[in-house]
Parts: sequence; structure tokens; C-alpha cells
Amino acid sequence: MAANAPPAARAQEATPADFDAWLSRLMAWNSQYMVLVTRRGDQMLALLDVSETLQAHLQRGDTREAKRWADAWATETRTAYAELNAIYPTLPVDPPAPPRVRGSEEQGRAALRQQVELRDRIGTLLRQTTDSADQFIDSVVTASSGRETDLQALGRAHFALGMAQLNIEILMIASSRPAQGEPAYHFSVALEEANHAALAWMRFIQADAEGQPSDPAGSAAAIRTRAAAAAGAAQNLKRDITRLRTEIEAERQLVGTPLKDTLLFICTSMMSSADIELRIAAQLEIVASAVAADDAEASMEAYDAIDKLVVERLETDRLRRARISGG
Repeated sequence: MAANAPPAARAQEATPADFDAWLSRLMAWNSQYMVLVTRRGDQMLALLDVSETLQAHLQRGDTREAKRWADAWATETRTAYAELNAIYPTLPVDPPAPPRVRGSEEQGRAALRQQVELRDRIGTLLRQTTDSADQFIDSVVTASSGRETDLQALGRAHFALGMAQLNIEILMIASSRPAQGEPAYHFSVALEEANHAALAWMRFIQADAEGQPSDPAGSAAAIRTRAAAAAGAAQNLKRDITRLRTEIEAERQLVGTPLKDTLLFICTSMMSSADIELRIAAQLEIVASAVAADDAEASMEAYDAIDKLVVERLETDRLRRARISGG
């Protein structure tokens, strides 16, 4: 009987292929939750355009009509948020358990912990964004009065909504980050750190605008720390892309092929993205200096420059994705 034990034990141990299959099941489990994040992000983005719609109603000069529109829109929007929130508790709570594969136990446990933490973060995000949306919806309904003070309050609520959207972007970036060692890993870190720096600035502006205690020196330090991390990640991206380009150029099998042209285009595009992130980080440094000096005008000018760079970031990414997909 003892002689039969080792083969039985070996039969119970899964293969590397089983581990890969488990990772696929884990990602399928994860994707159910990420769909909620994507849909909530779309809902939050839609809110950012509502102020213009309300202004168009108010410009017609009929506040009663504006109020009717705002009430109907508020009901419809709250219903959509509630419907999305209701999906979360129906999803499977526990991720699929990892198979027993020698040498992969810790990797499996780490992947499992990461997914459980992500699920909990998504639940928190859904609650927080619902609260943010509720406050914004209330502000829109109130601002349908057309009173200047109500419209100013809507402007502040709009600002807070932008902060909530940044939090969604940070979560989505972190959840889709490539493995360390891949050049795109550094790109995702640069994006996330820049968003954290923007959040630190927005929290400072919000506190100052609402007459709450603010910490210019502490806020400036937080912005600088994140901006430096973003710049470091962008430099790492440039280093890795330079190395990757050299490897592509040296690969004889790629000579004269369309694949080589595409790969070199991606390298050039990623270098452009790295440069954009370095320019954003530099502007964030200016924002930090302005915050430390309590110079609101200078910080807004720098942030306006960042907005333009973000548009450039998105366009560069769009062109790269189109080339990769063959578009």
C-alpha cells in the first residue's frame, strides 16, 4: 500500500496547464465585476455633461420647464444607478480556488488575494460614486431654479464629481495593469500616479473653496511625490521601449515584414506617450509650487495645460490602439 502512495499523491497535483486554466476562470470571475466599474464610469461621465443641458433649459427663460426636466432626469438617473448597484450582490463572492501546482502555490494565493481586494474596492467604489451622484443630482434639481447661488453650488458639485471620476480611472488602471517587466507596466504606473497627484490638488482646492482647513505645504508635498513617481515611471518606460526597439531591429525574421513596421510604430507611439507623461509630471510640479505659494491663478493655469496634455494622451493612445487592431 505504501508503494502506491506516491503515484496517488502525484495524481492529485494539478499540472501547469490546470493552473493556466484556473487563471482564465479567475479572470472571467473578475470581468463580471469590472463590467460594473466600466458601466459606472460611463454613468459618471454622462453626469459631467448635465450642467450644459440644464443651462440650455434655463436660457429658454422657463424655470418651471427646467424644473420638470430636472425632476424627470433625476428619477431616471437614480434608477439607473440603483439597477447597477443591485447587480453587485448577485455576483459570485468567492473567486475560483487555485489548483495545487508545485511551485505556484504562492502565486495562486497572491492572485486570489488581489482579486478579493479588488472586489471589495469595487463595492466601496459603487457606494461612494452613488453618494457622489446623489449629491450632484440634488444640486442639478436645486439649480433648476436658476438662482445664482444654486448655480454656484452646482459648480462645486461638478468639481467633486470630477474627483469621483478620477477614482474610477485609478481603479481601472490598477486592475488592468500588465505584469512587471512589460513596458506597458510603467505606462500604467505613470497614469495612476498622475491621477493621484491630480486628486491631491483637487482635494486642496475643494477644501479651500468650502472654507475648510487646508494644508498647502502638505498638499504640495503630496502632489510632488506623486508627480515624481509618474516621471520615474515614464523614464522607465522610455528605457524599456529603447531596449525593445533594439531587439526588434536585431530580429532577422522580422526584416521586411508588416509586423516589424507595426511593432516599430508601437515603440514610437509609446515613446510619445512617455514624453507626454513627463510633460504632465512637469506641470504637476508647477501645480505643487503654486499650491505651496497659495497662488490659485498659477495652479489653474498649470492645470489647464494638463487638460490639453490629457487630450494629447488620449489621442496618442487612440491611434496606437487603432494600429494594433488593424484599424
